[in-house]
Amino acid sequence: MTTDDREVLHQGKLLDELAKELHSDYLSDLRLPANRLSLIPLLNRMEPSLYSIKDWNDAISYILGERREFETQRDARKYLISQILSSGN
Repeated sequence: MTTDDREVLHQGKLLDELAKELHSDYLSDLRLPANRLSLIPLLNRMEPSLYSIKDWNDAISYILGERREFETQRDARKYLISQILSSGN
């Protein structure tokens, strides 16, 4: 299976996977300040290329409430982690 095949399998699943890993029934829990720091270890364990760049950009938009367009999954993940850390929540 190629990386492209894995991306197709996981496309649209990043937010769902993060909610599942937080043991949350609701995607909206990802936006709660109390849960944001808990996302850091989850994000660090994830292989960015398993999710499409659209998924990463959508996750940034949903979790942080800001629209950003990154060209690579690694850059998007790095930005998401840095923004969570810099906000302190």
